[in-house]
Amino acid sequence: MKKLLVVLSVAVLLLVFAGCTDTQMKTDVQGLKDQMAKMDSTITVLKADVEALKPAVAPKEEMKENMTEKQTAPVEKKAAPKTK
Repeated sequence: MKKLLVVLSVAVLLLVFAGCTDTQMKTDVQGLKDQMAKMDSTITVLKADVEALKPAVAPKEEMKENMTEKQTAPVEKKAAPKTK
């Protein structure tokens, strides 16, 4: 009879613990959903900022011209220092 009482007590404690864990998990899930909503709004704002900045970026042809000018510029070479 005592063994049955111990088994039932352990089972009740496990059910209570599982209920507490379930409640905590629900709270955690709600917190994560809130964080995802904040990130979604941040992403939307960042996308709008990127779209607003696109016209300010130089066209590809102009960028290519700037790159070729930099690549064709002469490079000065310095002699290695002499050691004794």
